Amino acid sequence: MASRRVSHYDIVEELGGSVSGVVYKARDTRLGRTVVLRFLSPYLPASQEAVTRVVDEARAISRLNHPHIAVLYDVGEEAGETYLVLEHLPGGTLHQRVRDLRQAGLHLSLGEIGGYALQVCAGLAYAHRRGVIHGELSSGRVMLSGEGAVKITDFGLARVYRHSGAPASGPSLGATACLSPEQARGGEADPRADIFSLGVVLYEMATGELPFQDPHEEVEARMPSVAAVRPDLPAAFGEILARATDKDPEERYQSVEELAEDLQRVCRGSEVVSTSARTADAVLNADTRQTRSREHQPLLRWLRSWRTALAAAAALVTLGLAVPLRERVADWLEPATLPERKLLAVLPFANLGEQPANQAFCDGLTETLTARLNQLEQAADSLRVVAAGEVRAAKVTRAEEARRRFGVNLALSGSVQRDRDGVRVALALVDAGRVRVLDNRTVGGRLVDLAELEEGIFRHTATMLGLDPLAQPQDGDGRMAAPAAYDLYLQGRGHLRRYDVPTSLDRAISAFQQALQQDPDYAPALAGLGEAYGRKYRKTRDPQWIGEAQRSATRAVELNDRLAPAYLTLGLVHHDEGRYDEAVARFQRALKLNPVDPAAYRELARAYAARGQQQEAVQAFQKAIDLWPDYWAGHSYLGDYYFRHGRDQDAERCFL
Repeated sequence: MASRRVSHYDIVEELGGSVSGVVYKARDTRLGRTVVLRFLSPYLPASQEAVTRVVDEARAISRLNHPHIAVLYDVGEEAGETYLVLEHLPGGTLHQRVRDLRQAGLHLSLGEIGGYALQVCAGLAYAHRRGVIHGELSSGRVMLSGEGAVKITDFGLARVYRHSGAPASGPSLGATACLSPEQARGGEADPRADIFSLGVVLYEMATGELPFQDPHEEVEARMPSVAAVRPDLPAAFGEILARATDKDPEERYQSVEELAEDLQRVCRGSEVVSTSARTADAVLNADTRQTRSREHQPLLRWLRSWRTALAAAAALVTLGLAVPLRERVADWLEPATLPERKLLAVLPFANLGEQPANQAFCDGLTETLTARLNQLEQAADSLRVVAAGEVRAAKVTRAEEARRRFGVNLALSGSVQRDRDGVRVALALVDAGRVRVLDNRTVGGRLVDLAELEEGIFRHTATMLGLDPLAQPQDGDGRMAAPAAYDLYLQGRGHLRRYDVPTSLDRAISAFQQALQQDPDYAPALAGLGEAYGRKYRKTRDPQWIGEAQRSATRAVELNDRLAPAYLTLGLVHHDEGRYDEAVARFQRALKLNPVDPAAYRELARAYAARGQQQEAVQAFQKAIDLWPDYWAGHSYLGDYYFRHGRDQDAERCFL
């Protein structure tokens, strides 16, 4: 079965199987992504009516577009068997995580329970508002992405089995231990049934065990006391469980938003709020199945938004301006939308596995993606992207830091996992103000197809931003680099990103040189080599490096006269040599190719100042500020210029 092909999907491995169906990991050969194929249970009759019902359910589920609901890509049929094509979520199930902790004698903390549960609430609330009920929510249907985010899967499929004519004794799509009493009696599910199931999942997260073993217990027995197993949890948490799992639907929470409101109140002051800042970097890109130690950290990077929201709420209460908590929770549960004006910072990608040999490759992907997005700015007036050098210089690694430093409203985080044969990159677009994930994607590829992988990363990022990736101006000559050369080029860019580390410049030079041995006419590698030599000169003041920088950058523009970074390097070289007229010309050419580069405007301003053109210098500094008015450094550069020229009052206005 491992080598079987289904339509255009290559089966990679079986992930699990039971009487409810078989699940396979597969590769979509058309789109080059990893997916999951779920073949439905043999209890589902192979009738046209049953297949039609599956298709109808799949169509409804596919319309659910939410960060905490797993994506259903397609539905198909193979040799009379119906299958679903689902998003691949490599972090496993919440059930697996709780089970692993229990085997280690551990439990989820209150903060982790609340974090997982509120994400589930967000997904359920979104679905309920659109008339979609899950019907069989359980911890086995709550999946973890590679970045630790929670996603609900298998929406609505319980109804497929219930109305398909499957034998009554046959199992539905999973365990029945979370079913509401009304469902156990044979009734239909409504949103309150999902609330009951979520209450059971909350109990399981807290204790490591299910409160009921079969639906008959759910109908007759009362919810066991969570305090007997977890006396460390507040009494109010037990009250939430009791109300969520009340036998009478009328006595339960009547909406997921209502449950979330109480849950958030109980979790206030928990370690999620107090320690989330310390664990954010580890959480941001952690693969929850990578190591046991990572599993025991408070998860969910977006929970940093709790701290922000609660602090703001406290301040508003003090001022007598706080809005009702119910309104805040309802607003939080509603998926955030992309801002009309997109101010983006690309954060350093995390190196999963922390293999030192992969760090430069990981950093290189960050650099090249940022450069591609910088080019996209020219075609997308609504987009501004912080240059990679600015993020690197400011040592920004978190979304809230990027907002504070650059005034951005969006941040792109990512993680890179590289092995002997391929690379998997997970991307997450984050609302930098509320620190919550707006969208996430996973892109995979083979090492021999790295250029295609980088292209896929760019396309997915542009799509998450609501932009057309094809609108990007082309700065290349249309040819692809040799695979080995591109790999080495990415490593060179990665080493260059860390030029402040003593050995990194030498490593960057070596990587670019090796790339050029593989492909002597690869212009981006020549441009990168020129930049590395230029930084080497400014660090050592050894004149040999400035000559090497000029030769490499000149050769790069001879091969491709649309490489703005190469012209920027030449401008810096000419400035270092005191050839200011040539420096101005080179910077102007770089800006013609990329007119939204604030660093190029600042360098042009310095060149104007060196030529004595003070008015032109101020205008260039001001242009850099206009591109990023909320970035303090632009004002600082101009203020420093004014101060050095005796214009103290002007300088003071810049520094205020």
